[in-house]
Amino acid sequence: MTAFQVFKLYFTGSLHLSDVRQDYGNSEKIAHSDMLTAALIAAMARIGDTVPAAGKLPFALSSLFPFREEQGGFTQYFFPKPALRFNTPPADKLAKKLKKLAWLDQGYLEDMIHFRQIERFGEGNAHLQGEFLSRTTIEAPIYTAQTIPRVQVPRMSMNEQNEVNTTEIFYMQMLRFREGAGLYFIAQGDTTALNWLCRALDILGEEGIGTDRNVGNGQFYYRSDTLELNLPAPGSYMTNLSLFCPESPEQLRQLIPADDSFRGSYDLVKRGGWITSDGALGIRKKPVYMLREGSVLVHPDAAETIPQMGLANVDLTPDTLPPGRLLSHPIYRSGRALFIPVNL
Repeated sequence: MTAFQVFKLYFTGSLHLSDVRQDYGNSEKIAHSDMLTAALIAAMARIGDTVPAAGKLPFALSSLFPFREEQGGFTQYFFPKPALRFNTPPADKLAKKLKKLAWLDQGYLEDMIHFRQIERFGEGNAHLQGEFLSRTTIEAPIYTAQTIPRVQVPRMSMNEQNEVNTTEIFYMQMLRFREGAGLYFIAQGDTTALNWLCRALDILGEEGIGTDRNVGNGQFYYRSDTLELNLPAPGSYMTNLSLFCPESPEQLRQLIPADDSFRGSYDLVKRGGWITSDGALGIRKKPVYMLREGSVLVHPDAAETIPQMGLANVDLTPDTLPPGRLLSHPIYRSGRALFIPVNL
């Protein structure tokens, strides 16, 4: 068994996680590792604490995944489904249900990464519970999504063309977690690094993550815990628990070889969004594509059980700014990822 340090975030109100399109009518269900890293660094910078140069944190973080607590103090952690087929007999009638899956409980994750044979998903496939695959019945939803109307009120009554600025209604989807549920992440680093992380979480919990933090959305308190996973011995493949941006084209070719021997799979996600710093507020960052959590890539070093790879500081600073706008610092996103081994 391999022990991991985890941090569980309990949200005290609603949460909205925007995607790169800033579509307020839909909230993402996962908080990606690059967003979490940037939020931690920004929180510490605002109180004048020492921030690692160029965003190079002395630890690696996973993305934020759902958890729920059961009676008796047991915590059930969920993981992103690796981009693989289950090792099961053909079952065409289950294809649509399996396609909906986003989250696996620990037992099913370990089955997949060990490539164990799975005969069925419980009696009557009862383990297939919407987006979740769990051997434990999920009695109450871990989170609920509610779309609520919001009003955008213009600051100026007239625009530059002497036209009246009108109030606009838009819709925002908010997530609310039930009691004893929330999002968690895995952190790997030494004691000094994790102490820095705890200080940053203390500040970030009061500020919140996501959208509309100024009205209390995204605020949380946290608790730490230890998670033990039964990992296979390092072999030919691995899967990432964080967003991953390769360090070079050569590394990418090593992890995703362009030949018929490659048996992994991957998906891309576009990252970017808007700058929130004074002087450049509302200007778009340069976009970058990263490999989504759960991608299955070639394991480059069988001697390393839990590799950490990827660019720690992907520069998304715009090449040019509009006249009169000023940005006093570069804009970084972390593409460094935690990986665990996979047997195929």
